[in-house]
Amino acid sequence: MLSHKRSQRDAVKGQKKRRTSRRIVGVDMVPLLLHILLVATLSSDCSAITHTGRRFVVAFPENIAFYHPVPPDNRIQITAIKDATITIEMRYYTDITESLSAGQFKEYSMNIDMELSKTPSFKMAMVKSSDLITVNALSLRSSSLQLALVLPVHELGTKYMIPQVPHIPGTTDIMSMAVTERRPFKLVIVSAQERTTVTIKGLETTVYQLEPEAVGQVLVTQENQGGVLMSDQPVAVLFSHSCAIRDGCSCGMLQTLLLPAKNDSFPFLVPPALANGTVGETFILSGATSNTPSPYVPETPWLDGYDAAVLYRPGFLLSLVPQTDLASCFIINSIQNMENEMVMVVHKNHTERVRHGNAALVDPNWQQLTGTDYMWAAVSAQPNRNVVWHQSSKMILYFLGHSNTSSFGVPATIISRIPDFRGCVLVPERLLLGDVAHSWAASVQFCRKEGLDLVSFSKSEEVPHIYSIIKKAMNGSEDDVWIGLRRRSQTGEWYWLNQEPVAQTNWAQGEPGEMNEGQCTIMSLSSFRWRDEECCQSARPVCYKRPEFFPV
Repeated sequence: MLSHKRSQRDAVKGQKKRRTSRRIVGVDMVPLLLHILLVATLSSDCSAITHTGRRFVVAFPENIAFYHPVPPDNRIQITAIKDATITIEMRYYTDITESLSAGQFKEYSMNIDMELSKTPSFKMAMVKSSDLITVNALSLRSSSLQLALVLPVHELGTKYMIPQVPHIPGTTDIMSMAVTERRPFKLVIVSAQERTTVTIKGLETTVYQLEPEAVGQVLVTQENQGGVLMSDQPVAVLFSHSCAIRDGCSCGMLQTLLLPAKNDSFPFLVPPALANGTVGETFILSGATSNTPSPYVPETPWLDGYDAAVLYRPGFLLSLVPQTDLASCFIINSIQNMENEMVMVVHKNHTERVRHGNAALVDPNWQQLTGTDYMWAAVSAQPNRNVVWHQSSKMILYFLGHSNTSSFGVPATIISRIPDFRGCVLVPERLLLGDVAHSWAASVQFCRKEGLDLVSFSKSEEVPHIYSIIKKAMNGSEDDVWIGLRRRSQTGEWYWLNQEPVAQTNWAQGEPGEMNEGQCTIMSLSSFRWRDEECCQSARPVCYKRPEFFPV
């Protein structure tokens, strides 16, 4: 499954690197599948920057310890972005097949034996879908609960910064491979569809070979923490511990999915709500040369100079989203018996246009991020499904869960990065201004060959917006153009091609003429006023298709 070698390099930080070569198989490996990892294959019609897909691989790690007397409760959470038939295939258990409607959320409990132990295993579930879905995976045992975000294959990277290990009394200060809560943190590396070479560079360089759709594990040590992981094919990487000591002399799972590093450093905006009242115990873990995490200082929430960053506080790990990765629409499915919270960061000029479902936020209590142009707010999530979107801009959203015994945090699942005042966009609007003048009927055919239709101004709230994008497409032209408004020959009644009511018009003075005059409608690009004309007259077509929206 996985081969491994260390190659000699020049001395780093005054230490010589060691050179060994061996093949790790069977029990010589640290557990092959450690944590929930979901690998998705997306269709070409999905935006390459969202968390939606059609194919996912799910594995459930050991939570606390495989020998714990309380059985695990592992679940796969699925939200259908479009109408879809999903299948959950398991190697050793009966498949699950079900049809879901767009917007529908469902949780599927897995057999308790699907959880992995400390020995290599191939227990996994394959989630397949006929159309776009999102997938999260929930791992629960006793009071230890964690939620995993899915990163599809198209979002996986080839470079990851290895975080520093946080100081956790009873876990990181007394290392022992024989005691679960004292074992080191681990990197869990998952290849996608290709055989992959993974190189970990720190005080020593280690090279691994992973088979397609394979998962390997590397201990995070003094030699590699703060280093870099690089691969020749996209991989997913988790930073995790199965049972880190927490308050009350108990232990629980800690995990976060590392986000791919950029080839440059970018700022991170860190609202104080992420520290949750533990500022003195909250640290930023980064891929820095130092092995010492940086304390979080609320007065300086703008972190710069990092390729990637993870926030740690007792019992909590969270990969931070860089300012460059803002999005416009997210979905959150609340966890039962937890206090579910949404923490959002928005530019100060755009706080009024955030929507929670179909409504504006209720008393969000926006607060300034010190020294920045951004505001933040912590808002309680509603039971079940929450769709949060922005009408005109982009934002950062985190999903946090709290109980008396457990906490988790994940970047919220992204559905879209296309802001729109009408809703959560799955497929963006399209407008095409034809170059050649045609008759009205020929213009209809021209548009339909492009998968569009002559533009209809049937919704008053859309009219200024469509006029604005027509202006951008005009390129200085003031020609007349056909629109999708026509008169019925028998009654003289005007109708839109999209079959919606004619509720608002913009006729020029003296228009329209009598019933026996023009039957079709031309619009002037200089004034956007309409007039009726004979349908055989030639004019350029304005073709349009509305966006496709996710039901909020």
